[in-house]
Amino acid sequence: MSKPNAPKRQAPQKSCFDVAVVGGGPGGAATALALNQLGHSVVIVERSNYEKIRIGETLPPNIQRLLVNLDVWDRFSAQNHARAVGIRSAWGHAELYDNDFIHNPYGSGWHIDRARFDEMLVLAAEQTGTHVCRGAQVVSCLQCLDGDWQIDIVSDGTRKNLKAKFVVDATGRAALVARRQGVKRMIIDRLIAVVAFFSATQERSARHFTLIEASAGGWWYSALLPDSRIVTAYMTDADLDVANQLRFPWRWQDQLNRTTHTRARVQRRSLDSELRIFAANTSRVERFTGSNWLAVGDAAITFDPLSSQGVYKALRSGLRAARSINAHFSGVNSSLLDYTASLEDEFKNYLKTRSYYYQREVRWPASVFWQRRASVPP
Repeated sequence: MSKPNAPKRQAPQKSCFDVAVVGGGPGGAATALALNQLGHSVVIVERSNYEKIRIGETLPPNIQRLLVNLDVWDRFSAQNHARAVGIRSAWGHAELYDNDFIHNPYGSGWHIDRARFDEMLVLAAEQTGTHVCRGAQVVSCLQCLDGDWQIDIVSDGTRKNLKAKFVVDATGRAALVARRQGVKRMIIDRLIAVVAFFSATQERSARHFTLIEASAGGWWYSALLPDSRIVTAYMTDADLDVANQLRFPWRWQDQLNRTTHTRARVQRRSLDSELRIFAANTSRVERFTGSNWLAVGDAAITFDPLSSQGVYKALRSGLRAARSINAHFSGVNSSLLDYTASLEDEFKNYLKTRSYYYQREVRWPASVFWQRRASVPP
């Protein structure tokens, strides 16, 4: 007599990896994608399910090169993000001037849905071999005596243990891994972004520009999103009196009404969200690498949104990190030192550029916000 069919047993999930990437934003996903290309086994531990709003909607034209290098250009193009033809600014004087992308060899930039963009990158990594733990909370991240790492996470109510030879800190400003190694974060300024969304409506072609407008207490950013809404953000310092008042929508609206070009851009639209406040300050961790770990993206360095380089920087640092980790595994002793040197140079050059652009705005000499940025780089 034949035996009844035994229930099929699922193959056990892999728990040992070459690299564990803690954080599934652009920096972490880029690192995983590049490491996949180099033949390494990778796991991404991401605390969200990409359901929350993520800020950082404008990509420069030259990001195309990075997306091609990561082999996700076709995926990105298929998402049909809104084209960004340039940056329109009222900075240094009241009149608008354009810095368009018409002469850029890569063409236009893009206004993107960040949550959809981030999820696309992680899905691409997953489909090319990366194991992804979504909705996962890191309970502990400890280095063993042999230099390998043991990471305990909770995902879907289940505690799991992961092991990796190397850990990448891609946890953004929190720098979770670096801080657990005793590394402090150096804060350069107190910039915050007070963000709101305005409803979709018909608008002329000027909508495809990113708009930057300076004001007495800070500056405004606005951009069209793929769903035809407009995102606006007021940038100011968290400790200023105006920042304390911005918790109330009518105070934020009062600041908006004092602008010229930003107010005109949204005047036919209605406020479509609650106000949200995000950290937007310039910062860095004291050191970018350690024993079998390194930091990428915002976990390593955060840029002022004025640079419009946040996502670009994250992807570039992910590619750079993957090359350094690969060299480290190959026995190149200087690989992590070289990675650190490249980030040190990048941060130094960024501070000079940041200072140059802020010092171009001189209309409000009595403003504490602008006084703080009139000095040489810290």
